[in-house]
Amino acid sequence: RSISGSLFFGALGVLVSLALGLWTDQLIRDLFARAEWLGWVAAGMAVIALLALLVILAREFLAIARLAEVEK
Repeated sequence: RSISGSLFFGALGVLVSLALGLWTDQLIRDLFARAEWLGWVAAGMAVIALLALLVILAREFLAIARLAEVEK
């Protein structure tokens, strides 16, 4: 891989992550403005999604660590 390609995809990934974060924040704020219970439901779903993402990442890192041990 070229360094410019890695920089491009890294920067693009950060921009997409920031955009998703800002979109989620605005969505939750709008739902709170419309009805408080909708805001709390959306905030709860965002927390559940974040926890699920952390579990997925942890499982992937553990799987990669196991593969590294098998290769030794």
